[in-house]
Amino acid sequence: MKATVKAEDPTPSGGERIESYLTSYLDHYKGMIEPGFAVLVTGPWGSGKTHQIKNALAPAEYYYLSLFGLQSADEIRASVFAAMYPTKDRFKKIAAFADGVNVSTGGYGTLGTKGLPSAIVGALVGNNVETDRIIIFDDLERCKLPINDVLGVINRYVEHHKCRVVVIAHDEEVAGLGPIKEKVFGQTIRVSVQIEGAFDAFVKRHDLQADALFLANHRSEIIDIFKSSGCASLRNLRNAVDDLCRLRASLRTEHLTNASAMTELVRLFTALSLEVRMGNLTQTEISNRAGARMQNTVARVNRRGNEEVEMSAFGKAQEKYPASDLSGTLLKDAVLEDMLFAGHFDHEAIAASLDGHPHFASLGTVPAWRMFMDFDSLPEAQSAAAQATLLKEFEDRQIDGHGNLLHHFALRFMMAEHGLIDAGRADVLAQCKSYVDDLQRQGRIEVVESVWYGRPAGRREVSEGIAYWVEDSYRAEFQEIDAYIHEARSRALEATFPQRGAELVALLNAGATAFFERVCDSNVQTDPLSVVPVLAAVDPVVFVDAWMQAPGENWYWISGGLASRYKPMSLFDKLSDELPWITRVLELLQEREAATDSAMLRLRIKRIRAREEIPPLIEDAVEMRRDAEVRAARRAAPITPTKEPPVKRPRKATKRTAATS
Repeated sequence: MKATVKAEDPTPSGGERIESYLTSYLDHYKGMIEPGFAVLVTGPWGSGKTHQIKNALAPAEYYYLSLFGLQSADEIRASVFAAMYPTKDRFKKIAAFADGVNVSTGGYGTLGTKGLPSAIVGALVGNNVETDRIIIFDDLERCKLPINDVLGVINRYVEHHKCRVVVIAHDEEVAGLGPIKEKVFGQTIRVSVQIEGAFDAFVKRHDLQADALFLANHRSEIIDIFKSSGCASLRNLRNAVDDLCRLRASLRTEHLTNASAMTELVRLFTALSLEVRMGNLTQTEISNRAGARMQNTVARVNRRGNEEVEMSAFGKAQEKYPASDLSGTLLKDAVLEDMLFAGHFDHEAIAASLDGHPHFASLGTVPAWRMFMDFDSLPEAQSAAAQATLLKEFEDRQIDGHGNLLHHFALRFMMAEHGLIDAGRADVLAQCKSYVDDLQRQGRIEVVESVWYGRPAGRREVSEGIAYWVEDSYRAEFQEIDAYIHEARSRALEATFPQRGAELVALLNAGATAFFERVCDSNVQTDPLSVVPVLAAVDPVVFVDAWMQAPGENWYWISGGLASRYKPMSLFDKLSDELPWITRVLELLQEREAATDSAMLRLRIKRIRAREEIPPLIEDAVEMRRDAEVRAARRAAPITPTKEPPVKRPRKATKRTAATS
C-alpha cells in the first residue's frame, strides 16, 4: 500500500528540520522496492529544491532530467533513455534497426531510425528502462505538454516499470495538478530556502582565497540581509555573492581593513542588489536614493488632513533593513547605478567613492558638513572638530557654492533644533538671510542656472548625492531660505544681462549662424541664453543699427533666430520680459523700411521673415497676459455674501380658498 502521509514541515521557519526530513525520507525511499508511488518535492522559485535533492543523494543514486521545453511523450521517454544510457553507442544500437523516422533524445539531439516506424522506436526507447536508481524529473511546470499527459507518462515509470521517481515542481503550479496528483504521488515534501547551506555552497564556487576570506568575514551580515529581504530565491543570493566578489576586487587594503566601513558596505550593497533583482527598486530610485527616501516625508507634509499616505518603493525597502541606511553614501548613486544595472564595476570610481567618505577621509580633505553629518559613526572629538569648523566657516562667510550653502544652512537649523547652538529657528533663518545678503554684496553669490530662471525655487532635497538634513520641525524655514537664495541667484544672473546682451549684439556681425546658435534652441545644442530674457537689457535702437550693418548673408539667420526664439508661449512665460523689446524692434524695422532711400534695402527689410512670424506670437502673449490678470483679480477680490431671496411659503388653505378650488 502506497504512503500518503503529507510531509509538510511542522515548523516552516526551521530550515534544519526540513533539510533533515528530506534527507531521511529520500534515504528511506531509495531503499524501497517497487514503491508504487512517486515523491513530489515543491517549494518557492529559486529555493534550491534541485540542489537539496542532489545533495541528499549520491550521483550514482539517481538519473536526472529536466522537463523544460519538452513537447511530447516521446521526448520525455527519449530524455529518460538518454539519462540512463548516456553513451552514443546505445543510440547506435537502436538506430541500427531502421531508417526514415527521427525521435528527439533531449540532450543528444535527434535519433535517426532508418525506416523503422516511430511507434516501434518509441517502444524500444520507452521499454529500455533501468530501475537501479531514482529518476528525478525537474521543472514540471516548464514542460510544454499538458500537465495530465506529463503525469501520465511519469506514472507509467512508477506503475509499469516499478521505478522510484522524484518530481520537482514550483509551488504555484502544484495546485493545478488535478485529481491525477493523488494517483501518482504518495508523498509531498515542501522544501523551504536553506540559506546557510546555500551560502556556503556559493562561497565554494569562488577559487580566489581573497574572495572566500571576504565572504567568510561577512557571512553573518550577508545572510542577515538576505533573510530580512524576504527573498525566496537562492539564485538572487548567489548573484549577490558573485557581485560582492567583483566589488571586493575594487577595494584597496586600507578599505578592507576598516571593519566598520566594510560591514556598512556589505550590508548596503547586498540589500540594494536584492531589492533591484526582486524588482522592488528601479533605476530611478537608485539614481537618486536621497530624493527617493525623502518622498515619504514630502508626501506627509503635503497630505490633506488625516488621509493615508502610501509609502514609496524606497520607503518599503528601507523598512526591511532597520540596521542599514539604504541611502548611505559609501557608494554614490552613479557608482551603484553602474554596478546594479549595467553590470560595470569601475574600480577607480568605486575606490574614489569610498575615499571621499568620512570612514576614510579626514577633516580638510572632505567638507566639514560632510564630516559632521556622520557624527553618529565618528569619535566625539572628530565630530566636535567638524562642528567647530562648520561654525567658523559660517561666521567667516567661507562657503558660497549653492549645494554646500544649503547643506550648511540645513545643519545650522538642525544644531539649533537639538541645542547644539544657542539659537531658535527664527534666529537661524535671519542669520542665513544675512549670510546670503553678504555674498550678494561681495559679488560671490552663484548665479542661477538658466533653466531655473523665472521659476519657483521648488523643493531641493539633495546635493552632491547626499540629502540635506531637513527635519519636519524646521522644513518651512529651510524652504524659505532656499527660495531666498534662489531669488538672490536670479538677481545675480540678471546682473550679467547687459554684458551678455552686448555679446549677442556683437555676434550680428560675426559668422553667419553665430547669433542664431546663441539665441534659440537648435539641433546642435541649447544655449543657456536661449531661455533667459537677456535681450531685454539691449537697446532696441542699438540692436537694429547693428543688424542693418551686418553682412547680407547674416540677415536670414538673425531673422530666423528671433522667430525661433519666440516660439509659442515663450513671450508669455520665460521670455515675457522681452515682449516690449521685440515689439519695439519690429517698429524700428518698419521705420527703417519707410525711411531708406535704397529700394534694395527697403526690399530686404520688407522680406525679413520675423516681421511676419512674430506679431501673431505677440498678440497671443498679450491676450494670455490679459486673461491671467483677470483671473488673478478675481481670485484676489473679496467674496461678498449674497442675500438669499425670501422663501415664499404657501398660504394655509381657508374654507373660502378650498371652496373656490
